[in-house]
Amino acid sequence: MKFIMVALLARAVLAQPATPAVPPWPADNKPPNNLQGNYVFLDQAASTIVIVIPGSLRGQPDQPGEIIRVPYHNRFDPQVAVSISQAEPGQYLYVYSLANGRLAADTVNSWKVAVTCGGESFRIDARPIGWHCGRLEHSTAVHQYALPYIEGHVCPVQCFLDGQQPPDSASEQIAVVSGLRPGFTTASAEDYKGYPVMELSQELPDSVITQLAKLGDFARSSKPTITLGPRFGVDVTASQISADFSQGLNQLVRTGSLASDSGFVKQLRTALVQAAQTGRLDTTHLADPSTELEREITGAVKLSLAPGTP
Repeated sequence: MKFIMVALLARAVLAQPATPAVPPWPADNKPPNNLQGNYVFLDQAASTIVIVIPGSLRGQPDQPGEIIRVPYHNRFDPQVAVSISQAEPGQYLYVYSLANGRLAADTVNSWKVAVTCGGESFRIDARPIGWHCGRLEHSTAVHQYALPYIEGHVCPVQCFLDGQQPPDSASEQIAVVSGLRPGFTTASAEDYKGYPVMELSQELPDSVITQLAKLGDFARSSKPTITLGPRFGVDVTASQISADFSQGLNQLVRTGSLASDSGFVKQLRTALVQAAQTGRLDTTHLADPSTELEREITGAVKLSLAPGTP
């Protein structure tokens, strides 16, 4: 039997596009009665590509159809925590704890953290043994798809692991020092050795292969999460930073990472809207943060919008 490799290669990106080019697999887990010429579907809940091959495509109209389910290699559970402090005047220390959580089904062997491109000083201060980390300069293909309001390319920190982080693994730490002030950014767990994403050891009809090609790099082997990282240079004003934090809070609420009824979230939203207009952040009436993420956000906002920010 002919071996066919469908190579949906992963590119240097931090997330998947929101809308795939093939229809969703029905919620009842049964193929549609009328395929209408569609043979490839996405079951996003199961991180699986579903291929339906009716007998007619194999020249056997009286034979029952075949259903092939192919998991793609991004079934990670990225767990990212960050501690941010001022290392020295004009320099910020970012210490990331990175883990593949208990809900994962695939192993992680690479991480990316998006960093704004720019000439500010930057260095990696610490990394685990067996982690090879560096900053990708002059990036032309990396975007912040998890934060669609951020336009343009980024120059991420990327770490390749000699080993792997299996599901429910212990966290590992990397430390980065940058002159960029903190803001919302994207971290991505990846399987850089997972290419091609699909391998099918059977011959497929041409019409099925054509539809698989429509997936492009949707089935890339990475999964993003929103975190905090080096974002704002000296040319970014307090009003611009405040507006950016407001949009990031809205995104975290939409994804369920922050509770919309949290007193901290409500009051910070109000304070940021005012700061975007006035250029000054008033934190005197903020509720105390009640989750680790809220505490991380509090620290980042105060560092980026400290008195004296232009």
